[in-house]
Amino acid sequence: AGESWQYSRDEAKGKIKGIMFTAWKFWPLVHCVTYGAIPARHRILWVNCVDLFWNAILASMASGSNDDNEEDNDNNIITEDPTISGGNVSDDDVITLNPLLIDESD
Repeated sequence: AGESWQYSRDEAKGKIKGIMFTAWKFWPLVHCVTYGAIPARHRILWVNCVDLFWNAILASMASGSNDDNEEDNDNNIITEDPTISGGNVSDDDVITLNPLLIDESD
């Protein structure tokens, strides 16, 4: 089922400002390109492609946390694995991974 009205309202209040400022930076630039460089016959395709990118931005912002340090949350993983650090991991521990050190050659 869904969340309560209070929870939904608080979530929207916490995220709307960041989303609006991002939109105000993103869409004017897109439309400058749309009307300045894209031929009229390709504008619908262009805006639809950019809209896919915008939806990805919205999804990542909506799934992020409400913390003041949203930039720092991009590379953090919260773990529930008690075997890490010899079992001394609490619910508040955050492990920061360096993506350059991850070996994906499996």
